[in-house]
Amino acid sequence: MTLLYKMKCIVIRVIALVGMILCLSCNSMTYANVADRWILVSDNGDSKTIIDKNSFKYDCVNNTVQCWKLIVYSHASVSTKIEYSPSSRKYKILKFIENIGGSNDGERKGLENKICDILPGSDAEKVANSICDYVGKTHVFDVNDKWIWVYSSNYSTYYIWSHVYNLGNNRFEVYVYEKNSKRSNYYKYIMDMNKETVKNEYTERIVVPGTAEDGMMLKVKQLIKAGKVL
Repeated sequence: MTLLYKMKCIVIRVIALVGMILCLSCNSMTYANVADRWILVSDNGDSKTIIDKNSFKYDCVNNTVQCWKLIVYSHASVSTKIEYSPSSRKYKILKFIENIGGSNDGERKGLENKICDILPGSDAEKVANSICDYVGKTHVFDVNDKWIWVYSSNYSTYYIWSHVYNLGNNRFEVYVYEKNSKRSNYYKYIMDMNKETVKNEYTERIVVPGTAEDGMMLKVKQLIKAGKVL
């Protein structure tokens, strides 16, 4: 009777152990699937930018990809549904939703179909490159391109991208990277060589000698002369 009891205990323990192993395996599989769902694009400490692979919809006829991009903070997140044509320098916002405390705080209207620029070094470029990798397309910018120093002040240092883009009528699209002790910023400028002006999204300024804009224009002229024009 004692031997039978001991055997029953051993069998029960074996069954429990097998059940525990199966349970852990199932949990591991579940968490692995969840991890495989997301592409981590960037992590700057305060926030993470990720892409939901499950949301990918690739239109091979029009060469566009639709997917959800999330910027996750400690207390909230911003979800943006975007449409992107691989290897291009722009993307379109389809939906923009803020989530507070894990719940949908509502869609922000007015941003639908907004066209946004993709600038070298920005999180938008990292998102675009992740999409390009996923569908097997070329990255947005050439890996041999780089930032070139153009101007420094007591507050900021400015760099310009090593290729400029010809818009016609002696106008050129230029990418600028500003770095200071507090933050880094990326800009797109339109330089008009005839008018000698620099225009961004908000203002158009005359190029004054000795300024950052002057350094940018001098470098752009050098890049044009060197054939670094697309």
